[in-house]
Amino acid sequence: MPIDDIFQEYVRMRGNGLETKEALKALRLMLESLDQQTKETLALKMRQWERDHSSDTRAVDAVTPYQEQAFNVQEDTNLWIACANCQKKNRITEIFCYACGSLLDNSLMPKTQHFADATNTLFGEEHLGEDSVVEMIARDSNIRYEVRPQLRQHELIMGRSTNGALPPDVDFAQANAADLGVSRLHMAMRYEAQDNTVHIYDLGSANGSYVNGQRLHPKEVRVLRSGDEVRLGRLVLKVKFLHPGEKL
Repeated sequence: MPIDDIFQEYVRMRGNGLETKEALKALRLMLESLDQQTKETLALKMRQWERDHSSDTRAVDAVTPYQEQAFNVQEDTNLWIACANCQKKNRITEIFCYACGSLLDNSLMPKTQHFADATNTLFGEEHLGEDSVVEMIARDSNIRYEVRPQLRQHELIMGRSTNGALPPDVDFAQANAADLGVSRLHMAMRYEAQDNTVHIYDLGSANGSYVNGQRLHPKEVRVLRSGDEVRLGRLVLKVKFLHPGEKL
């Protein structure tokens, strides 16, 4: 995908209210496909846009290399990640390396898994277990999508593919997504292991995201429940959590 297209996606999401780091996370799949020089060129364009359009210096910092810090070797190593390109240590929350501008791979960040007690009601409307599946069925076409966000370290990006572009993690192109107003990067889904729930949020899409008829603001995170109706633009999806051992 040309970097101008990636840059325009970034600008669109930022212009629609999405925070810098969330926009960069949504673009991670596209960024990872670029060579180092192209990444640095793109990072420069992003930093310049932030300087010109954002009064929040934290937004510029998210894509700007800064002066090397003195790291305390006694600090919890889980809070830091080494850049694969230059080996400099960065905070786990950063997207780009402060020293060389490379995209950081924090997919190895350890996460503690918490599983429901067998004596509790395991499969409530909000609960998604380690072996459960999120099923989404498109209205009218009845096309089914099944995902397991609990197996991913990063958010699942939902949207539609276009010619020459890398597809999102969940591609609704088959469900007539283009005509129904679904953006290329429309919505994100992430798994919260601490309470075994699924969270979704809009990525600054042009035509909005809705849960049970209520529109999500770009920064608003909503817990997804089994039985919810999710709408991306005019594409309506019925959500159900499928659990092992249940009669489906």
